[in-house]
Order: sequence, then C-alpha cells, then structure tokens
Amino acid sequence: MGEKEGVKVIVAYDPAVIDYQLWRNWKTQGLYVVSTEKENSAAEPVGLKEWDRADPRNTGVLSDEYVSTSVGHMMRRIGYRDPETGRDFSFMTSEFTVPPGLPAFIYKLRWDIEKAFDEKVEAKRAKRQALAERIAAEAGRRPNPLVAGCARATERSLQFIRWLRYCLGKPRHWSLEIELLHPYMEAYIS
Repeated sequence: MGEKEGVKVIVAYDPAVIDYQLWRNWKTQGLYVVSTEKENSAAEPVGLKEWDRADPRNTGVLSDEYVSTSVGHMMRRIGYRDPETGRDFSFMTSEFTVPPGLPAFIYKLRWDIEKAFDEKVEAKRAKRQALAERIAAEAGRRPNPLVAGCARATERSLQFIRWLRYCLGKPRHWSLEIELLHPYMEAYIS
C-alpha cells in the first residue's frame, strides 16, 4: 500500500472476495484484512484469545478466538453485537494484536461509506427518474416501465467501476483481478 516499513495497514474487505491465501501473503507485507465471515465458512476454533472486557473500545465484542481456515491458515474470528441495532456479526481478520473492537469498528466505517455512496447514487437515480416521468406526463406520454426497472443493471455497472478503479494501480496479473470480479457478477445471474 506504499506505507513505510513497519506501518500496519488494516483494510476492510468485501466478504465476496475472501481469499485466505492472499490475506496471508499480504500480511507478510504489513497489510492486514478484516471482513465479515461468510455463512458457509469452514473455519474451526483452535483457541480463545484473551481480551480486555473493561476497555471501552471493545464494547459489543462477544468473543475473540483463533480459528483455522479451510486452507489451513490461522485467522482471528471476532464475535460482535452492534450495541445500536442488536445485530450480531462475525468478523475474520489476519490481524492478531489490536483490541477486538477495532476491526469491528473499521468494518463499520467501510460499511457506512459504502451505504452512504449507494444511497446517494440511488437518490440521484430516483430524482432523475421522477423528473423524466413528470416531463413525459406533461407531454401526454407514459415512461417505459423497463427504464424504471433497470436499477439492477446500474448497480452492476457501479460495482464493475469500483472493481476497475481498485485494480488499475495494482502490479498483479489481470487473471487474478478477474477472479476478484467474478463473485460480484455472480450475484446477478438468475
């Protein structure tokens, strides 16, 4: 990530692209990952991690444990209950030294940013659509219902653009980057 040697970088990653081998490789470069655990995760607990329950940064933390992944890599799983919503989360991370509440907080920041971006895009789209419908109605025309239903295609395009922006500066082979895109696009096949 271009940081000075010895500086840790923790990245909140989309769970659609969990790749424990990649996480392990990045860890050797000082890049650590946190993501939500997939429901079909085969991670097996191998030990509990002690954590400070009195530390306010750990508010909401339910558990902190070491787990072995399906590919045999050691990871950290943090159980967390959002104090505001009561919703439970399970976070996987390659970072073992920070308080368990910190990876949960970092992932929440990622989610808040993505949610705000998506809501902003959706609000703009709805505003444009309402204007187009009003103009068509004033002219005695009806808008095409297919246009109103194309939000899914727009969402796919936005995800593709985000993926492309992420990949452009990476010194990796494109075949690896295509593998990262595949799970995003699979969600639209039905």
